[in-house]
Amino acid sequence: MKIDQVGFLHLLDDKVYRVLVEISRRGFCLTLVGGAVRDYLLTGELSHDLDFEIKHKFLYDEDEWKRKLDALFSHLSSFDNSLEIRELKYNIFRVKLNDFELEFSSTRIEKINEDQGHNYFDPVFISNLSSEEAFSRRDLTVNAIGIFFGVPGSEEEFSLVDPYGGIDDLNDKLLRNINDNFFFDYVRLLRLLRFKNVLGFNICEDLYKELGRFNLSRATNHYIFYEFKKCFHSKDPLNFLNDLFSIIDSFKIETNEVLECFRPLAQVSVEDSKYKISDDFLSWLAAHEALTQDQKLLVVKTMMFSQKKFKKLLKQ
Repeated sequence: MKIDQVGFLHLLDDKVYRVLVEISRRGFCLTLVGGAVRDYLLTGELSHDLDFEIKHKFLYDEDEWKRKLDALFSHLSSFDNSLEIRELKYNIFRVKLNDFELEFSSTRIEKINEDQGHNYFDPVFISNLSSEEAFSRRDLTVNAIGIFFGVPGSEEEFSLVDPYGGIDDLNDKLLRNINDNFFFDYVRLLRLLRFKNVLGFNICEDLYKELGRFNLSRATNHYIFYEFKKCFHSKDPLNFLNDLFSIIDSFKIETNEVLECFRPLAQVSVEDSKYKISDDFLSWLAAHEALTQDQKLLVVKTMMFSQKKFKKLLKQ
């Protein structure tokens, strides 16, 4: 499979492309990764949120590599003073340009630590890491496809990188993990179920059999609602919760009070409210006919929403 060179270039904003070319001309290599690539291959459209892995042609030690990254993004500030540049943790730089948001992450490997949660790893930054090694830290094969940005203006400027067979899994509508690191981070289970419901994909049999390896005892309100909310525009958003608790019960996965407060929502119909969940979650929750007031208030309290505002909605 090849990228339509002209068509893909037309999808890139001119100012964004100008910044990317400037990065390339300074000796850095860029690969577009993640959901933007997956969705481009599925729909032919390109998101305004673009995540790039950035590396170099040469190997530098971590300190020198960090200095080179700092120098690059300092240069970009003067190259285009309309850029809003912010450095995040893990050698990630976020660049805002009009309504586009670009993130540049140093290629890295992740060494497993003893923390079975969202911070299950210690990063090691390597300036010239191969795509296969760099992509091994990703969750699913369909999210481990890249578009490499080659020599600007060349006939093969944009090329696909697919070390784990993600394109075949996209065609087969299959969700498959890359390696066993997948099970160290409970957020990946939530993401898996979100992709299942939003994309309409199936979880591969081998992965499904291993879902009991997850531990949800440290699940937080932020990540639960973040992934749940991304399902609000799917055919039935509550399928996300229904799938989650079905897996929890089938595999007897350890949970906590934060997660359990959502269990009643998994057992009702999304339509038993005069509001759409995608328009206003709190109004939808307040008006839902099959949930008790105590169940509703527990969700609001757990999610740290405004109880005062919610009690007003209950009276309407």
